[in-house]
This record gives sequence, C-alpha cells and structure tokens, in this order.
Amino acid sequence: MKNKPMFSICIPVYNKKKYLRKCLESIAYQTNDDYEILFVDDCSTDGSKELLDGLAECMDRVRVIKNVQNQGLSNNRNILIENAIGKYILFLDPDDTINEQLLEKLKPYADDNIDIIRYQINLINEKPEKDLERFNFQTNGQVMSGEKAIKFFSGNCDKRYALACSFCMRRQFLNENGIRYPQDFRLYEDVATLPIIIARAKTVQIIDYKGYNYFRNDDSLTRNIDSEKNLFEYVDKSFRNQKQFIKVADIAKDGVLNSSISDEAKKVLIEDMLLRINLYNNNLIEKIKESRNRAYGE
Repeated sequence: MKNKPMFSICIPVYNKKKYLRKCLESIAYQTNDDYEILFVDDCSTDGSKELLDGLAECMDRVRVIKNVQNQGLSNNRNILIENAIGKYILFLDPDDTINEQLLEKLKPYADDNIDIIRYQINLINEKPEKDLERFNFQTNGQVMSGEKAIKFFSGNCDKRYALACSFCMRRQFLNENGIRYPQDFRLYEDVATLPIIIARAKTVQIIDYKGYNYFRNDDSLTRNIDSEKNLFEYVDKSFRNQKQFIKVADIAKDGVLNSSISDEAKKVLIEDMLLRINLYNNNLIEKIKESRNRAYGE
C-alpha cells in the first residue's frame, strides 16, 4: 500500500485453511476500506501458507510474515504488533469473522485522543446454557480513563473482558508504553496482557456495536471422554491450564501494580483477579466431576 492505513487487521494463522475464506470475505465486505491485512503464518502444514502466498501476490493490502519455527499465539501477537503499519491494530482469529460495519463504526473514534476502543462480541455456536453476553459490557458509548476502565471491567466479575479480539488499540500507544505479550505463552495470554494495557491507557472508548463474531468450538478431548485414559488426559490438561491461568494472573497483577493508576484501582484489580481464580477453580472442579461421570457412565 502506498499510504499508511487507518487500521491493521492482524491475523495469526496456524493450520486454519478451512476457515480462511470465510474470515477474509468478512474483511472484504467492510464498508470502510482504509485497512491492511497482516498475517503471520506459524509454520502451517495444511496449505494455509500457500493460500496466503497467493493472496499476497494478488492483493496489495495483504502482507504475510512467515515464521521459520512455530512460535505460538503470544509471540505471534508481538510479531504482528511490531510489523503493523496502521494507526490502530485489531486482532482477528482466522476461524472468526467481523461484521461489515466494524471499521466504519470504529472510524469516528480512531484519533490520537483515544488509546483503546472496545467493541462487543457475538458468540456463535455456543451451548444454549451459556451466557451469550458474558464478553459484553454495555455503556452507551462511554469514554473513560484507563483507571476508571480497570474499575469498570473489574467490577463485573461475571463478565470476561480479557479478549484481545474485542479491542482496537492505537499502535503508537502500545509502542510508547513498550507493551508486548509475554514470551512463549500459548494459553490465557490475553489475561496477562490486557489489564496492563487498560491500566496504562489515558482514554478507553467503549462502543455498543457487536462487531466481532466469535465461533465457539468444543475441545475434541472433552467431547470424547468415554474411558479412564481420556479422563486422566483431560484432568492432566486441566491442571496444567490451571497453573497457567494463575501464572498469567500474576503477570497482570505485577504489571498493573507498576502502572500509575491509584492504589484504590490496583486493589480493585487484585481483588478481581482473586475472584476470577476462584471462579476458574470452581468451574474446573465441576468439569472434572462431569467428565468423571461421563467416563464411568454415572
């Protein structure tokens, strides 16, 4: 592209060929075309890399970065931040889509006075008993300081705000604050990073538009727990995930404690983290009980 775009749509890819067409169509239908599409291919083996090469050859707004060895999502997010040229960065997972007006809705707020724009999520293919609004925070277009935003998000412990794909972030703000994802993390990296990003922001704009379509896919292991072997594999994976969740929460806590927000806001954030760890543990116990019953036919 000759001129730097307003938006960099950043997409990490690892073996997602079957989803890429639908993802790219959702970008192509945008009513605002002031964007680039930046991919990082993480050593895909399913033909994703070749598909992306073809796109880059025929579309000047598409750029592809190729890793020489598999890096994982956290490192790939950093690669995308460091190579984006747009004024604002949006992360898009290759098996998700965005609504056609998302960039148009973001454009009025995309200026030097707003560090972060937070939009809302549509959960697709979610289980009927789940809360379809658990990623959403309705505010009637409210703008707030980073400190106020930390209190706002932390005051809604039943809601989950740490999802990178629901934030549009000013690239210069990220670079000036040296904000990057923790190296070599492959799980819960948003929990480690987004509280720090929000705490350091001068301005956070929240809009009510549901612009991101998050497709929920069940983990194959949890769907097929029909034996002791599968159960033990699931329990082992669950406890490893639990350790990771606690670790990333600790990273977020340390990062926020080193920010300039007030002690009151820091206390709110730490209490929120403790509540989320407790909820995670309770949910883990229930899932293991359900899995045991399934494995033993109880």
